[in-house]
Amino acid sequence: MARANFPWHLEDIILIHDDCPPQATHVFLGRNGRPLDVNNLRHRVWYPTLAQASLRRRTMYKTRHTF
Repeated sequence: MARANFPWHLEDIILIHDDCPPQATHVFLGRNGRPLDVNNLRHRVWYPTLAQASLRRRTMYKTRHTF
């Protein structure tokens, strides 16, 4: 089975998280220091990742018990 190339990797997410200020109230913040915009995340990362993995479109919430 061929390995899929996803737009984001766990290492990238950890680096972004490590750059966030310690007083942050959210786990993952954008580069501007504010919480991630879920609509932007969904359209720029989530849906393209599902398409690249040949999975049907679904919400992130519906995937919580998939694997």
